[in-house]
Amino acid sequence: MRTQLDRLAIESPDRRVVIITFNNEVVIWGTEAHSDITIAGDRLDQFDELFEMGRTGIRWESVPPISESCAALKEKVDALSEGGATAMGPALSVCLGIASSHRKSEIVLCTDGAPNVGVGSLEAESKPKSKAAASMSGESKGTQFYRMVGERAKENESIISIISIQGADCGLEQLSMCAEATSGTSNILVPLELVREIRKIGQRKVVATDVEATIFVHPHLALAPSISASGASKATLTIGNVTNESDMSISYAVRPEFRSSLAGSIPFQLQIRYTRPDGSRCIRIVSATKHVTADRTEAEKACNAAIVGMAAIQRAAALAQEQRDFKAARELIHATRHMLRRGAVSDEQQEELGNFVTQSDDMDAELRALEQRSSSSSTSSSSGGARSQAPPSLDDHSAQLLGSKKKANRNQFLAASKKTVVDKRKGDKRLNEAYYNFQFE
Repeated sequence: MRTQLDRLAIESPDRRVVIITFNNEVVIWGTEAHSDITIAGDRLDQFDELFEMGRTGIRWESVPPISESCAALKEKVDALSEGGATAMGPALSVCLGIASSHRKSEIVLCTDGAPNVGVGSLEAESKPKSKAAASMSGESKGTQFYRMVGERAKENESIISIISIQGADCGLEQLSMCAEATSGTSNILVPLELVREIRKIGQRKVVATDVEATIFVHPHLALAPSISASGASKATLTIGNVTNESDMSISYAVRPEFRSSLAGSIPFQLQIRYTRPDGSRCIRIVSATKHVTADRTEAEKACNAAIVGMAAIQRAAALAQEQRDFKAARELIHATRHMLRRGAVSDEQQEELGNFVTQSDDMDAELRALEQRSSSSSTSSSSGGARSQAPPSLDDHSAQLLGSKKKANRNQFLAASKKTVVDKRKGDKRLNEAYYNFQFE
């Protein structure tokens, strides 16, 4: 934390930083302009009250820039100690209230435990449920809460990133919804990696907000169900925040009645509406025409291996995370691997195939373990005379892995010759010194 504060003071001296801690109570640490604010008791169960306390408890314009408050904030960080419960939901509610006063804010949540106090508590959800409760409960209150937090932050064009500690059960399956909705990150780290990860979060720049994409394909084509539930030829997606690491893929198929007649070339168009960092509203239109072939070998040899690989990883992760269809996710990975092996003829394609294999190996192993666990659970439920309708839950490691694969970007798959290399990327000398001179005490 000290290192990140030093970095912010050098790189973004005008940024305003507020530190909030939580255990069995929530504390908004004061500055020269206001004293500490402590929230405890029944108020931790009231989202609206917590949000309002964050919104009105601190006047954003009164918070000094990090260039002035850095020393005082570091003193407060040094005085922190762990203890008590984990009122994470109430702390996030307060953060949302504070962020509502300033659009495009960033919330970085660090925790070594699952939320178990106040709104968003997951403690009750970890207890075994009866058969009737498991089949009728639907989406849990904790899941609904963190989904709502993510949507509220997205509306404010804010980003939420989650950092949890390895070995601690932090309920990342639910918490990661906040990060996913706002284009943030979710990571599990050992303490020695915290400095590097917080630095990486600071380097992820938001390049556009309030992003909306409309996709047009030929009427003889149908967009995938994940894009259009009805299989239409046009769909509009609300994306929200986009960073310099954001990539997404669109899948489609030829409608069955036109498979034998489709020929020549077909048009595609993408319309992107977005807000730039300077506040201007823009639209970008990208149109392209693609050649149609009935020759499978020709199509596979002409494929962009990096994009095909990225799309398969993203889709497989979504199948596993959202639908708990681990078998279908594994089948997609293996089918893509076989197709790329048939079509990879150039050196670049071979390298991108290797990158895909590297990215998919750990995911396939995790999916296999999840599939076996799900199968064992179903067998046990069936032998007991009833089968629960509730989908199997994900532990922190599985939730983090699938979440990161779902947001995979093309740089992870591109051949080295296609990547943009910045020569002599030395960066700011003061930032480098602050990073490399850091010592753990």
